[in-house]
Amino acid sequence: MGAESNTKNVSNKKLSAVERVRKALKEDERTAKAPIEVREMQGGIYLVGTVKSPHIREAAEQIAQADSGMSVVINQLDLETEAS
Repeated sequence: MGAESNTKNVSNKKLSAVERVRKALKEDERTAKAPIEVREMQGGIYLVGTVKSPHIREAAEQIAQADSGMSVVINQLDLETEAS
């Protein structure tokens, strides 16, 4: 199991910060179905899109901070409004 874990960590390090965040967002059940765009600009990660709840918005930011390896995460996710 240790070798398998090391292989996963090595392959994740080969991914760019944007790719790591996109992958992590798709793998997390809280954010997997959310239409979140991930961008890298000016040394930071930007989360852009519209999500259904503050819970999803906060989860996306936490995931990006944990997986990007970047010190700056800008959460520009809007909350979906109920419109007819």
